[in-house]
Amino acid sequence: DNNGKVWIAAESGVYVYDLNTTDLTMYRNNAEDRIQFPSFYFNKIFADSKNNIWFAHQFHGLFKLDQNSQHLTIYEHDSEIETSISDRTIVCVDEDKKGRIWIDTFNNGINCFDPETETFHAYMHTPDSPNFISSNFVTVILEDRSGNLWIGTSDGLNKLDPAREKFTVFKNDPNDPATIPAHGPAIRSAGT
Repeated sequence: DNNGKVWIAAESGVYVYDLNTTDLTMYRNNAEDRIQFPSFYFNKIFADSKNNIWFAHQFHGLFKLDQNSQHLTIYEHDSEIETSISDRTIVCVDEDKKGRIWIDTFNNGINCFDPETETFHAYMHTPDSPNFISSNFVTVILEDRSGNLWIGTSDGLNKLDPAREKFTVFKNDPNDPATIPAHGPAIRSAGT
């Protein structure tokens, strides 16, 4: 994180190693722990520009730890609330240049979290619509220099222009060998 700490998730707890002091803090849901986690099945831990620590949980949604207050907020899907996160299984979490938090879900598309309003906006696959993400199974998101988001899914590569909320989908064309493969694994990583 921005304070020189390394956050590590294991089945037995969350561990924080301070690179400056070499201190190790453990959160294992003991009675004396200041922070209590429902469980420790995290897919990713991410520190944002405001030094919040985000935890992408396998079963319980998205967690945000405010390091200043030591307050843990848990965001879970609630079908009664349109602006709640769209899934309980979170694959990845990242931040764009504007400070918005982007969340990949296992089977319900991507979400954009607005830190000011504490609300989520979901982008999900809609069959036969050219302006939606190609699959709800998202594996990776990467922001390019222009602020576009490149989104790897189980059914192709997607480019999202967040300002216009417009998707461009790249899929396989069997007549063009230079296109994305048709019957391979999902796009799992990307880099610049």
